[in-house]
Amino acid sequence: MSEFVNFNKRNISLPAGCKDLLDVLKHTGSAAKITTDDWSTEKLHDIAKWISAVLESKALLAKFALFSLDNRLSLHIFQINGETLDTSVGYTRSSENEQKMRAIFQHAGLQAPSDSAVIKGQRVQLSFRIRPEPVRAVELTKVASLIFQEFCGLEPSSGVRVHLSEVTNAT
Repeated sequence: MSEFVNFNKRNISLPAGCKDLLDVLKHTGSAAKITTDDWSTEKLHDIAKWISAVLESKALLAKFALFSLDNRLSLHIFQINGETLDTSVGYTRSSENEQKMRAIFQHAGLQAPSDSAVIKGQRVQLSFRIRPEPVRAVELTKVASLIFQEFCGLEPSSGVRVHLSEVTNAT
């Protein structure tokens, strides 16, 4: 972890008067333009370039998503103005999947979230925030690879889908 990261500034709170990320862009007073919207199928061992791209992005809004080909698992990174607001993994909730993810988080030295509410009889996508949040691409790539390998049984040469989108000022 970098000693220069101010974790008091890192949160998922939106600025006053903003209810979603589009409001943040409107709040800046600038017109927004999607400049990147790339989808690709890659090998798990090649995700570092994508993670680096989002962490180094200077866009107003940058969003990265990594999916297993069977959609059982996803990883998301959200940034606004070059500051990472959230890094999380998502998967279909089941007690087996939750136990598996908690074990992976423990193995990776991450903080497992506290118990979450469940709606009885509903299929729920559960999201675990990655904490402490790796701040460098190499660290996050290792964590992401570990999670995908252990949760889905993927090999480094296995295929995954990636999506990177960036929004900049139109002016």
